[in-house]
Amino acid sequence: ASAHAARAIDNSWRWPWDKLAPSWVSIVLKPSGNLVIKSYALAILAALMVLTGCRTNERQIDANYDTTVYLDYMTAEHKVDELNYLMTNDEKDLSLLGNLIDGLVETDKYGNLKPAIAQDVGISYENDKVWEFSLRDDIAWVDAKGDATGNYVTADDFLCGVQYVLDHKNSAYFDEITSLLSNAKEYSEGSVSFSDVGIKAVNDYTLRFTLKEACPYFNTYLLNGGFYPVHRDILNDMGDDFATSPAMMWYNGAYYLESYSESKIEFKKNTNYWEI
Repeated sequence: ASAHAARAIDNSWRWPWDKLAPSWVSIVLKPSGNLVIKSYALAILAALMVLTGCRTNERQIDANYDTTVYLDYMTAEHKVDELNYLMTNDEKDLSLLGNLIDGLVETDKYGNLKPAIAQDVGISYENDKVWEFSLRDDIAWVDAKGDATGNYVTADDFLCGVQYVLDHKNSAYFDEITSLLSNAKEYSEGSVSFSDVGIKAVNDYTLRFTLKEACPYFNTYLLNGGFYPVHRDILNDMGDDFATSPAMMWYNGAYYLESYSESKIEFKKNTNYWEI
């Protein structure tokens, strides 16, 4: 396995109730040191289940719940510390951010690459040095209330994301992008303009990458957050406050963030999500 795979946004780890169309998800930091994920579906079963006496390392876990509630447990050390998917490569952040933001491609439950915002997993030219992706035209951006912004994901949003990473040299993805894309390093050093970097919007829904050298598995790098989209309007409006809170970002994934704090994170279903 290649090293970059460990830093990928994990869309394959969407919560197992995704296909059940839950309306609300809550992640609560328990005093016992456990994170509890709850999903309240519209109506799954009417039966009531009660679990008592569960212990983990001699810590009591309160687990009284009915079957309309899905519970999962994670250690407190795996709470989300960073919402900016263009900056973090921490696994504990990315496993949850993958439910908020879609990129060009994702993986299925078997680890196979499959299209997401792209309609395919890419077509390569010039012995794998040039890659082209055709995008879906129905991927809506929504705000922190889940309301459609009137904007759809286009090829320019991916250019905007890459430029953001290169302009923020402390991004976790900076070295990765400068090592892959033609003229990316030169742009970061100020010797060329961004129009010279190896990423182009051929049109609104066609994206082209030109690499420094041939890479037959380049499309697997697109799982990493630095290649994810962001809309220029939200970046211009929020500036340095982008993705510092749920209201400071837009979403195109299965969920959006309703609230976020040290002790509790609430996700809500994105009714505009393309895959519903």
